Amino acid sequence: MPGTYNHAEFSSVDAYHPVRDGLAGMGCGPIAIATVLSGYDINKDPAKVGTELMDTARRLGIKRTIRLSSMAKSITDNNKAVTAKAHYFKNYGSGKSGDEKLVYNELKKELEQGHYIVIYVGACRWANSNNHFISLLGIDLSNNKVFIGNKNKSKNKYEWSDLMDVVKVRKYNQGWLEIY
Repeated sequence: MPGTYNHAEFSSVDAYHPVRDGLAGMGCGPIAIATVLSGYDINKDPAKVGTELMDTARRLGIKRTIRLSSMAKSITDNNKAVTAKAHYFKNYGSGKSGDEKLVYNELKKELEQGHYIVIYVGACRWANSNNHFISLLGIDLSNNKVFIGNKNKSKNKYEWSDLMDVVKVRKYNQGWLEIY
């Protein structure tokens, strides 16, 4: 298959059960990040990733929410084998639907380079709420479908989907993390 999905074992969260182990307390962000890290043979429990994210945010003086920039710093600082970079939709036009092609092209370029993506999406078939992170684990260039890692309380799975479908459900005021 032409593309970047390398059939890596995304194993660190396979034994993790979102309902039993508490998705609400853990958060989909740490779960998506742990999934990506496991593709680099960095097997961390999502709880450990969540603790690292919170510790970094506190150290940076961020009190109420974890921002993408602090998430990127935490991933890079705590996992020396990888680098994370924050991207914001506002940097790709206005962030509204007319700018979908800009976001699509940037995500495709990053996936073509073999980078993994943790992206913030709104209400959609992958989410149980209006705020959710999923991971993009590769792309099939023959049809521009991306391999999605999604662990949440009712949709605990991996699947192929069209990249434009992902772009259309992104949260306009948020962005994504590129991990390489």
